[in-house]
Amino acid sequence: MATRKKVEGKPRKETPARKGKGGGGITHAGDRSLPRLVTSSEGPVLVDFWAPWCGPCVAMGPELEKLAGELAGTVKVVKVNVDRSRQVAEKCGIEAIPTLILFDGERPPAALVGMHTARQIGAWVRKQLGKHKPRAAPGARSREKA
Repeated sequence: MATRKKVEGKPRKETPARKGKGGGGITHAGDRSLPRLVTSSEGPVLVDFWAPWCGPCVAMGPELEKLAGELAGTVKVVKVNVDRSRQVAEKCGIEAIPTLILFDGERPPAALVGMHTARQIGAWVRKQLGKHKPRAAPGARSREKA
């Protein structure tokens, strides 16, 4: 994949979306590829805005790998390096890192800022997705078995 070093403020050439090392289910995206990933996804997309110089971001990496495995087939996990993808970070309103944004179809995106464990992030994602489940009419019986 072609990349260029940053020369006198010029941005690096963006690399296309790619799967992370180890097959943990994390995709790396940038300014052009993130919007396509989010709009073409059949399910929710959890985006981690991070930078390699950010200690909490780096520490959260293994937690996201673990979470990506747990959420495989349900939620797509994507990482965006804010140093390389400033336009999309700005469009998403990123003011601090690490920031996680959950995109789920036409619903407004939800954000979680700061360092968290896989367990905390997973609970937050499930809570966000659960907020939008259709509710049964009062007095209606649920089809789910206990």
